[in-house]
Amino acid sequence: MAKITLIIFTGLFFSVCFGIKNSSLAEAPSRLNEKYPKIDFGKFDPLWRIKKRALENVQEKKENLAKEKRNELVTGYPIEEMLPYIDKYGPQVASFLIAIAKKESDWGQYSPKKGEEDCFNYWGYRGTENQTSSGYSCFDNPKQAIDIVGGRIQRLLENKIDTPEKMILWKCGSTCSRQDSSDVKNWIANVRLYYEKWNS
Repeated sequence: MAKITLIIFTGLFFSVCFGIKNSSLAEAPSRLNEKYPKIDFGKFDPLWRIKKRALENVQEKKENLAKEKRNELVTGYPIEEMLPYIDKYGPQVASFLIAIAKKESDWGQYSPKKGEEDCFNYWGYRGTENQTSSGYSCFDNPKQAIDIVGGRIQRLLENKIDTPEKMILWKCGSTCSRQDSSDVKNWIANVRLYYEKWNS
């Protein structure tokens, strides 16, 4: 009985100290671990690790289901070949890779070429890599394409460019002032549609 009382008291104490409203320590393990990575909450709540793992399993199943839906949708499109490389990124980067590619090239059906060769550039990406005459990057293979474009999206996300509205700079550059407003709205709406399918 004394042990149970101690556990309950300790849980309440840490709930107050760490500002957890209307929940026990175990109800938000991922959030707490991110905020206090050096604290082993399993010492205070015997069920902590079990509940934490259960939440991780739910998240993993959600991400796997999103992958299955995405893979099914792009089957038969050129971008399907890139899925193993896309899967190496987290769900947010992967969602933008798929969403922007849908808007810019219909998943690779209408994309830049150099001569008769596919440039594997399904995002309208303009970089320094083996440029076409119109200024688009021409990648050597699908892996290089995802490494460069996925890396660029990852850096944008790290700089809080993390919504379709903010990601419009992909289309406009630093400013959209020279772009027709209807084109901008259309780009955002289309990217949001596919982004939210896998990242909501």
